[in-house]
Amino acid sequence: MFTLSSDRLPHLLIGVVIYFAAIQIFSLVTRSERRKLALAFFHPYCDGGGGGERVLWAIIRGLLTPSVHSRENPNVTCSVVEKYHAEIVIYSGELHRTKEEILANVEKKFGIVLTEKQRASIRFVNIHTRFLLEAKWYPVATMICQSLGSILVGFECAIRHHPDIFIDTMGAAFTYPFIRSLYSSKIIAYVHYPIISSDMLKKVREQRPSYNNAGRIAQSVTVSSLKLLYYRAFAYGYQLCGYFADEVMVNSTWTKNHIEELWLLRPEDRQKARESPLWFPRQLMLLYPPCNTTAIQAKFNPSSVHSDDETPLSEDDPRRLLDQHRVIMSLGQFRPEKDHMLQIRAMEAFIQKTSQSNDEGDDFSDVILVMLGSTRNAEDNALADGLQAYIDSKPALHNRVHLLRNLPYARVEEFLRRSSIGLHTMWNEHFGISVVEMVAAGLITVAHNSGGPKADIIQPGINGFLASESDEYAELFEKILSPRHQEEMDAIRAQARASAEAYSDELFEERVVHEIDHIVKEVF
Repeated sequence: MFTLSSDRLPHLLIGVVIYFAAIQIFSLVTRSERRKLALAFFHPYCDGGGGGERVLWAIIRGLLTPSVHSRENPNVTCSVVEKYHAEIVIYSGELHRTKEEILANVEKKFGIVLTEKQRASIRFVNIHTRFLLEAKWYPVATMICQSLGSILVGFECAIRHHPDIFIDTMGAAFTYPFIRSLYSSKIIAYVHYPIISSDMLKKVREQRPSYNNAGRIAQSVTVSSLKLLYYRAFAYGYQLCGYFADEVMVNSTWTKNHIEELWLLRPEDRQKARESPLWFPRQLMLLYPPCNTTAIQAKFNPSSVHSDDETPLSEDDPRRLLDQHRVIMSLGQFRPEKDHMLQIRAMEAFIQKTSQSNDEGDDFSDVILVMLGSTRNAEDNALADGLQAYIDSKPALHNRVHLLRNLPYARVEEFLRRSSIGLHTMWNEHFGISVVEMVAAGLITVAHNSGGPKADIIQPGINGFLASESDEYAELFEKILSPRHQEEMDAIRAQARASAEAYSDELFEERVVHEIDHIVKEVF
């Protein structure tokens, strides 16, 4: 058994110093061999179908699109990549997918099309340690273990390709000290949500069970106290890592408030930090994520009832649901925090509430719930299977609740265009790209009364509604679908579409390119 004696300690320390010196020398040598500046994106799940991946690819498209002035000729417009003779590097864990397959999937899922010239400026660097980021390997102390795992993943990324600009679009803050200290890279963080928040601390302190606070823990005062101590220690480590970012962008007011508190970026904190030897972000910028609102609105026709595609539909084509029913749709990855079960319970409450015609004679028997979403892995598929099993076990839900996985984006757009209600149920969602997409399509959207949807997107009674409990959702479904309220709903639909313009791809890309261009100037 290995024991660390006092006489071995100096040798160990010397070994560590030599090890890291060798890494640094290797990094400098390989960097000198490269001619192109590396704009390196940390996003090992770059082939996923969620909002985070849409942000990644929108940034990349922006950097590859002519939008800045050439350094050689200010009268010529070029892309950031061309301006600095750079290349886009994506650290990818999609080991069994080719570059062409990934880019084809990006076009299919997000409608983001890159030219051959733009594709030539993209390099995928395959990494083999992505599994260390997955929660399934850490049944206890999940957050700290995943964060420590991210350091090892970041180490592999930097060794395989030196990042001149390290752009984190996944929230891997624990990689920042390592990347900054050993590689002198500039670090840009686009934060979708803080790894830990005061809301999480509050839930543990109040012993409230949730998807990340198991009932057996919530029921124990002692265990809850220990978990609270663990969370506070983790929050302090997260705060230290945030110091190493040069530029921080956040996707919502909710995220901004938490990051300001956690990373000490409030105005009074920044004033105190001016003489600090630590690295502090240049600024904290609120930048709503890209939501494809322009394309959705261009394709949306308020008077359309049927699909523009005249191809005969097969018996199992999901578009038949739109032809035969009024649809309540939800859109989001099948993950525990999305709380699809609340959607099902809301539909159960609605069916029970409207099982018979009300006093006004309204009939809601043609109303169905369609849950659309993508799955990333076996865990997501297992969750979706469990939801389907629950639906199958409830006779009242037969033919009233449908679960559709991994539809092409063209089909998703059709549901957006022709559904009646958009549904969202995630507690404290950091922003809510799917909410914006439903709002942009003119759906009457009912979102969870928390997080980004509450702070940034939905104004109740103006461009949508907010709810928290299944009964609240059910009551709103009935109101929205009742013929008596259609004049009011038509006004809300019009206002919803107008309000979505603030979240367009074009506005996002314009602002994010400006910020990255500013950082690259400092390196170049």
